[in-house]
Parts: sequence; structure tokens; C-alpha cells
Amino acid sequence: MKFKITSKHGVVAAKGFRVSAVSGGIKKSGQNDMALLVSEGPAHAVGIFTSNRLPAAPVQVSREHLRTSSVHRAVLLNAGSANACTGQAGLKDASRLCAGVAESIGCKSREVLLASTGVIGTRLPVNRMLGALPQAVGRLSRKNGLEAARSIMTTDTVPKQAETSVVIEGTRVRIGGMAKGSGMLHPRMATMLAVITTDMRIGRKDLHAGLKTAGAGSFNAISIDGQTSTNDTVFLLANGAAGLRTGQPGLSACRDFLEALTEVMDTLAQSIVYDGEGAGKFIEIQVQGGRSEPEAMIAARAIGDSLLVKTAMHGEDANWGRILQSLGAADIKLAPNKIKVKINRVPLVSRGVDAGTPWIQANRALRSRQITITVDLGVGRGRARYRTCDLSSKYVEINAAYRS
Repeated sequence: MKFKITSKHGVVAAKGFRVSAVSGGIKKSGQNDMALLVSEGPAHAVGIFTSNRLPAAPVQVSREHLRTSSVHRAVLLNAGSANACTGQAGLKDASRLCAGVAESIGCKSREVLLASTGVIGTRLPVNRMLGALPQAVGRLSRKNGLEAARSIMTTDTVPKQAETSVVIEGTRVRIGGMAKGSGMLHPRMATMLAVITTDMRIGRKDLHAGLKTAGAGSFNAISIDGQTSTNDTVFLLANGAAGLRTGQPGLSACRDFLEALTEVMDTLAQSIVYDGEGAGKFIEIQVQGGRSEPEAMIAARAIGDSLLVKTAMHGEDANWGRILQSLGAADIKLAPNKIKVKINRVPLVSRGVDAGTPWIQANRALRSRQITITVDLGVGRGRARYRTCDLSSKYVEINAAYRS
């Protein structure tokens, strides 16, 4: 890790951003369920969203606002209701919230972005949420990063935030973010929400390219249960408050920024997997020797998404046959006699057959909280990394009674 990652301020680590957390009357518990992030000045904003063909109202509205406005001032997030599959009424609810935030902070409605998480099919209590906005605006501060991260939690057990900084052309630039997610999580996007902020001055085109690149190896390379949510959203906002003396940064500076951004996003992505619903083990699948990077990722995802592999990891059973079975079912060409598999450096498969490691020794390798499955396909130089967790009875318990 090139950059030091901390978690003191999270999404408001960057200059010129403030955030608050309040109750909008969504959660039955009465706990905070709304977070309002505001940039003191106009910010460039970009986003990546779920590929689910039934996108939630906040996804649809935010996509439109990113398309129709060159700058943005605020993001309103809520937990407890996804505002998904709510038809035209849900879209109107989302638009009313944007208008309410815009009026409260003095900007245009299309300069407000939305993100929601929670139960699908339920309407938002818009009047209560609008009534909470004055309080949300009044509480805006750089001290509320942790409370904001807590307010968007659903089945999460811990808040998730990260930050770092990098010196670019003599100026210290900060990057910070928060995320939520522990279930209904799968690539294309990987229910997860994330907001990343930076005070770097950077063009919108470069900002979007950076988000896509950093997202490919972080939020789009994790999975909990193989389910792509209707609401997955990642926003990246840059307000230029750091004030680079040279104006638009050069290519090398953009590379440094991308590395720092990737570290922050990867840290948040890992924290989501660690907090997977019912998870007891963090699993990293490392595939090498693929014919290409895309084929290596197909192989890694096939292993990581296998319920049989995930349950074997939970039971600490080094049943490598489940790993080879998932590889064989993947849409890639294989050379069976070249495949090698290790778990936490213990050889399980060599040249496509049993490596001869005693079962007791192999199973012992799975006692760790962190498990690394290394696969060498032996047919090229393609590499990929994918993170997931084990599948436990606790996951079934959580999701069998999610609404009750």
C-alpha cells in the first residue's frame, strides 16, 4: 500500500465538504436514516451505477442530473427504503427531495444527487424527510463523517469510511469516502452505496475515467451473494478546494491521484466484504495464468460466486473439487493438466489432479479469518483478483426475516 489510509473524517476529509446525519422518519427505530453531503462550492460529479434492468428511482434521477448539469452541490442519501419498483410515484418522490435540498442550500434541483438503500417496493416518507432538511442543513459540519456513515447502514454491523492524501504538483490533495453494504452485493455494480470526495481540481472527463478504472478493481470485483441490487451507486465529487497552483494537472499527477483514489475505494470495498451478512471469513481469489485479464476475471468470479465453494470455506473443508467444478463451468477455455490450486499457500491441485496434501493439513489452512485461493490456469499471463466471503446459516437467518 503506497498511501496511508485512515478513517477520521471519511467523506468530509477533503476541503470544502460538509455532511450531516438526521432522522427522516424512515427507520422504525427512529435512528438517523438520512445523510446530506454538501460541497461549499460547485463540484464536478461523476457516478457509476447498477446494471440491474429495474433501476431504482434515485438511480434514474441521478443519472439524469449527471447528464443535464455540469456541476453539482449535494448528495442526499437515505437508508430504510430503496425507493425501487415504485413507478412514477417514486420518481416524483425523488424529484421532490431534490427540489427540497436545492431550496435549502440555494442551488438548482439538477445539482442534487440521490442514493437510497433498504426495502424494495416501499415509498419514501417524503413529507417527513423534507421536514428534516432544515435540521440536516443546520448540522452540516466536517465533524459528522462517522455519523453520516452510520446513518446509511441497513444490515451493516459497522460504518465504513476511509481517507488518504497525496501531494500533487506541490499541493496536498485529499480523498475521502464512505460506503454501506453487506448483502445483495454483486459486480455490475457490486445493496451498496458509496460517496467519494476530493478537493483536487480535475476535469470531469478525467474524473469519470478515474472512477471507472478504480471501480473496476474494487467495487466491481467483490460479491457477497451474487445478487445485483436495484440501487447500487458510487459517486465521486471534486470541488477543487485544494487549489492547485498549476491549474489543470498533468498526466503524471493524474496517475498519482488515480493510485490514491484506488486505495480509498479498495479499502471501502474490502470493508464491505469483511462485513458481509453472516460472514465469518474474508476470501480473496487470485487467478493467474489466464489467456487474458477478462478470462482470468471470469474464472475468479466463477469460484467466488459458487455457493458450494463459499459453504466449503465456511465449514473449513478444503474440498478443491468444488473449485475445479466452478472453473469447468465458466465460459473460458482450459488446459486441465496445467491447473494449479493453493489455499493459503497450501498446494491442493497440481497439473489438474490432487497435489497429495493430506486432508487434515489442507483443512487446517482454512482456520484463518482470511483465506486466499490462488489458481494458476497455466495458459497465459492474464491476472485477476476477486473478493468474497463465506456463506453461513446466519446469512439465511438475516435474509429470511429482512422485512420483519
